[in-house]
Amino acid sequence: MAFVSTIGAGTAELSPTVRTVAAAQNDFFLLDRFVLLCGGLALGTIAGFLALIALGRQPPIDLVVVGSMMVMVALNFGSQTLRESLAADARLCTIAAAISGAAMLCWPLVMVPVLQSLLWVAPAFAVLSLAVLTASWRGSSRAIYRVMLQSAIVAALAAYTAGLRLMS
Repeated sequence: MAFVSTIGAGTAELSPTVRTVAAAQNDFFLLDRFVLLCGGLALGTIAGFLALIALGRQPPIDLVVVGSMMVMVALNFGSQTLRESLAADARLCTIAAAISGAAMLCWPLVMVPVLQSLLWVAPAFAVLSLAVLTASWRGSSRAIYRVMLQSAIVAALAAYTAGLRLMS
């Protein structure tokens, strides 16, 4: 606080000086959100192909166990985002988070040998719904980080599955 004296009154007056500080930016711009989404997709794709190179073709039970654990983690991130979007009454975000969760849940169903032509439907819907969620999100920045991690998991699973499909 600065000491300011008034000339006319002859008494001292204390008046605090207010500093002008720029407001902190707690949210992301649209481009920032898409950069995080694409970065998560890129990191997941690299991780999936590196896992394919390192591990090769695994027995189906190992793929089911590891894949289900990764899907479970991605569904956990999606459920937290869904809960946050329901609390914020963001309808488009709620729909996108629900579609992303549904795509993750139907992914094991399209891996049945009869439905091999539909193999890319579930990851495509998951990525597209995450893109819609990224574009329409106006809440906290934690949800964007969750979307990035969820997209990395989706991309890793899709890259590993694509590599296995190309090898067979």
